[in-house]
Amino acid sequence: MTAKRNADGTWQLGDLLVNEAGHGRVQLRDCGQLTLEMPESGDGEEPAAGGAEDDEYLVRPFRMLSATLIEGHWVDFSDPALFRDNVKLFDGVTIFRDHRPDVACWVGVATNARYSTRGGVAGVDADYKISKAQDEALTKGAIVRGLSAKPPAIRATSVGISFKARRSHPEMTPYEFWTNLGREVDGQVVRHIVEKLKRVHETSLVYSGADPNARAFSAPIPRSEPMKDLSTLAAQLKQLAATNPELAQLAAGAEQLAAAPPAAP
Repeated sequence: MTAKRNADGTWQLGDLLVNEAGHGRVQLRDCGQLTLEMPESGDGEEPAAGGAEDDEYLVRPFRMLSATLIEGHWVDFSDPALFRDNVKLFDGVTIFRDHRPDVACWVGVATNARYSTRGGVAGVDADYKISKAQDEALTKGAIVRGLSAKPPAIRATSVGISFKARRSHPEMTPYEFWTNLGREVDGQVVRHIVEKLKRVHETSLVYSGADPNARAFSAPIPRSEPMKDLSTLAAQLKQLAATNPELAQLAAGAEQLAAAPPAAP
């Protein structure tokens, strides 16, 4: 892709649009960028068709966006604080297919957004709640079938997001900066370094996204399964703490309670 300067003074590279003040917007679809190394699967296994399901909705857990450099767009979201401090921006976001944000083309909503360090990569995870009726009307059930396949045929997601960023090489003129995006200059890649997340406009199910970590992953403990006793709760919290260190203290407390002798009557 080649960067260009628009008549209004903004600069554009594919789906990335940024003004001179560093305010930008991008849809993180796969732009066909070749990379030297692909990251390993976030949880060390193939994403599974887990989650929850009833007559109206199919729910699948997804990583929405990760603290990483998005190659091809050259937007750097690497600061974990961007996600830890802005989880609410991702909650309740409408899900579309292939970045077609039309009021008649929604397929679901992202719920239960949460900060996560799953697989050692910080970011925001959420449960994608897909309407079976809407999917049937739009795709004759293709999305639900794709998400339910083992392994899933649909596993990638991509957000449309606004941000404020600074240039990695402020000494460059705008032309020099944009024409060198993605190249290594003076020991670092020329890129936009995101300092603030402003708004998540939408998220989409896509064939392939620009963030290779943004995908479906193995399901958490099904919410429909009751907590049979304190030992079960402790074991489940310990399992979750393996990928979310913030739960470690809670898991340890539950283990202590489970191991304590029962109170005297």
